[in-house]
Amino acid sequence: MSLRKKLAQFGFESNEDYAFALSCALESTQKHLRVIEPVGVVLRRKTAFAQALGMALEFNHRLYVDFSEPEPTPEAVLVKPEDDSDPGDGPQVKPLNRFERILVEACAFSESGKTLLVMDQLQQLSFAEQIRLYQFIQSAEFSIDQARAGEDLRANRRNLLVILISNVPLYHSLQKCAFRIETDPGATLFDFRPADFALPVTAEGLFSALAALLQQLSGRPTQSEVQNLLMDLEARVRTVEHLRVSLFGRIENQPRIELYEAALLPALTKVLTELERLLGVDEVHISSEAQS
Repeated sequence: MSLRKKLAQFGFESNEDYAFALSCALESTQKHLRVIEPVGVVLRRKTAFAQALGMALEFNHRLYVDFSEPEPTPEAVLVKPEDDSDPGDGPQVKPLNRFERILVEACAFSESGKTLLVMDQLQQLSFAEQIRLYQFIQSAEFSIDQARAGEDLRANRRNLLVILISNVPLYHSLQKCAFRIETDPGATLFDFRPADFALPVTAEGLFSALAALLQQLSGRPTQSEVQNLLMDLEARVRTVEHLRVSLFGRIENQPRIELYEAALLPALTKVLTELERLLGVDEVHISSEAQS
């Protein structure tokens, strides 16, 4: 199964093929840890890509942290004296915060298998901790208070992949470590054929009309979105307004206002004309399941 299909299986669908980009990010020789930065204006699509990638590439361990979520106020930990005296007399040690905990876990898990660390909403992380993150990526070592850890922690460079997600540009040094991958819906035009959906060649007219229509829109439907659109066309789309509603409902991030531009009306009408011709002439179920 192709990487694109695997990603779709785990919730991230795209017309883009990420195989080459990932080979650059994962297979090249570099001194620091492997880092990917998903980029794009569709914010949570970056998160969906990171989560799907971890499952598609079968990482043994998948760690995720969202720094926009509130962190519970930690309580200090009492260290019991070695002489078993009153524990209330022992020193108090500040517990690890969320940033420290996730890096400790990443180091530990990477020793036993392939580990993905996704750090989301990184713009919420303090600059001081972003500096610590950069140092960790450079050295694969993470230093915390020796009173709590006893020694520095080390990540297995071969096993650990770090994905950094931010709503604003990354701190420059972090950005220089990362391989950037665009996750917004691509600019690829509609290039599907009837055979992609187990349809006869008599559906070519409808597909040509859809291609001409979608070329004028900013939305770029994926195969499953086209499949759902075809289901609507067969079962219920009979007017221009029906078609507008279906296009807006089925295509991710398709602006509604575009569908009501006067210049688009001929293309919308052409789709309906070809649909009527196809349904009136042939006994065709145009919502047939796509071939695997």
